[in-house]
Amino acid sequence: MSTDQLFSILLHIAWGIYAMLAAMLLFLRAPRVPLFAPYRRARRFMGAAYVILSLHVFVAYTHEAFFFSVTNTVAIDIFFFFPVIICFRHAFLHLLDHSYSDRHRLMEDGLQWAVVAFVCIVSLLTKQVLIRRLCAVAAIVMLAIYTLLFVKDFLQLFKEMRMKLENYYVEQMDNFVRWIRNSVMMLFIYGYVILATLYMPIEVKLVCMVAAIIMNLYIALSFQNYMRVYDQLERSFLEKIRQVNAIRQEWAKVAATADDDPTDDSDHTRTLDETQESLLRIWIASQRYCEPGLTLDMLAQEINTNRTYLSQYINETYQESFSLWISRLRIEDAKRMLLEDQDRSMEDIAHSLGFSSGSYFNRVFSQIVGTTPARWQRDHTDQAHLQNARDIA
Repeated sequence: MSTDQLFSILLHIAWGIYAMLAAMLLFLRAPRVPLFAPYRRARRFMGAAYVILSLHVFVAYTHEAFFFSVTNTVAIDIFFFFPVIICFRHAFLHLLDHSYSDRHRLMEDGLQWAVVAFVCIVSLLTKQVLIRRLCAVAAIVMLAIYTLLFVKDFLQLFKEMRMKLENYYVEQMDNFVRWIRNSVMMLFIYGYVILATLYMPIEVKLVCMVAAIIMNLYIALSFQNYMRVYDQLERSFLEKIRQVNAIRQEWAKVAATADDDPTDDSDHTRTLDETQESLLRIWIASQRYCEPGLTLDMLAQEINTNRTYLSQYINETYQESFSLWISRLRIEDAKRMLLEDQDRSMEDIAHSLGFSSGSYFNRVFSQIVGTTPARWQRDHTDQAHLQNARDIA
């Protein structure tokens, strides 16, 4: 079987897969409740992306002669890739910011695609080789710039979401945000690989197409599967926000009362007083940091202060954020458990420390310690045995 025949078969397979994914995302039912509205809209964007991808593959198969020219290939590919990137951008970023895909931004993106489409059509129709090549290069540059802007917007929203998670400590939402990050990074890398292979031999494009099919299957199926936990994620995150806002309102009332009291000569520049520091030490000694679902505001309420003072105290005293501080406290306990009870499962240790799952515990442990819990346990057990042998000798 020749490479051209194999490429033709792969086009058939890709068309079928992309059409199936488009139908799944556009027509499978999702709960018709307000909470799911952002997910439903994001899924429509994702479905539209796979409609365009399937059309692209269909055109590539039915007009193979058109693709004998490299310039034609570039123009047609970018004509379709640009709206695909637009759809992926709105699908993922709308999940992070439910107000992201407003009418103004959609019109702006549509106008950009119209310009790119015009350049691609000029490249296809003109007979002057220089103009065709200049238009193809211009289309490539516009796609590359738009992709960079997509990643820039994503990183900004990702940073904002991470800052919220620092205070809310919702582990399931953290996993969700990480999945979005991984998917966007895969799309970014794949997009630039595609740009780099536009002028490559068909064998290289064959490998890229196989990688594209696998990547798109992962993204689309993961997107669909998240519908099962989306309700829980949104409700838990919104509940955390409501709790935090309620506590902030209470503290605002207390602060307003204190400001109105002329006899109150307390130092408002302080962070924690001695009593609050004592309460915090008792809280740590009692291992209250192992309680699941902690927030900065909940701890502030426990020791009779507010989130601003407490956050400043943790940052100045421990040189780290609230979330990282809690994680370090838990990981120190984990080290002790790993050495004291080596028959205890990682899942059991994770739940006893307030982690939602063994996999999340494993990831946090690796981020802080630099190795997995199992590897750390094995290495330090071996060191303890060696030290005992030296003591006996």
